[in-house]
Amino acid sequence: MKKIAIVGGPCSGKTTTALLLGVRLKMIGYEVHFVLEYATNYIIRNGPPKNIFEQLAIFHGQKDEEGYIENNSDGDFLICDSASFLPCVYARHYKPLAHANREDVQKYNYVLKTLDKWAREQTLASYAHIFFLPMEIIFKENSIRWQKNFDEAKKISDEIESYLKIEGRQYHTISGSPEERVEKALKIIQENPKIFPIIE
Repeated sequence: MKKIAIVGGPCSGKTTTALLLGVRLKMIGYEVHFVLEYATNYIIRNGPPKNIFEQLAIFHGQKDEEGYIENNSDGDFLICDSASFLPCVYARHYKPLAHANREDVQKYNYVLKTLDKWAREQTLASYAHIFFLPMEIIFKENSIRWQKNFDEAKKISDEIESYLKIEGRQYHTISGSPEERVEKALKIIQENPKIFPIIE
């Protein structure tokens, strides 16, 4: 089973793109599974993360949900509406305030180092494809978003792309309407026969 990660800033269209891509792959004849963004469900249950330690829980939640399907299901593709390395990005975004005490800064640095280590050793290489969605859709604030405006969401989007570049992880930027994004993703997937299995 090949994993495909759909990543981008808040309100970038990840869920819509993931679901549409899955439908198109199913129409071709592939067996497809989905993992929706664990962070969204976490926020619905617990509210927005208030400290960096919650990013550890979100990392494990996303990773465990992906792993459960990988280990207990047959199929060709697993489409992830997020990725388990994203807590590394969010942890960087919500860094300690300038007046934070030394102990809080030390805790922050420890958690950030741990998240980076886990991402590099356990998850970054597990995705056959990573598709990055730029911020092209109007930002909408709702009960599960703690980003207050488009500018903050755009900053997170830029930080996600910067993280992928720094880590040297290959990714593809897909832009346009949801339909155009899916067409571009399909074309990229089909260009690699090792990732796009042939249907008998």
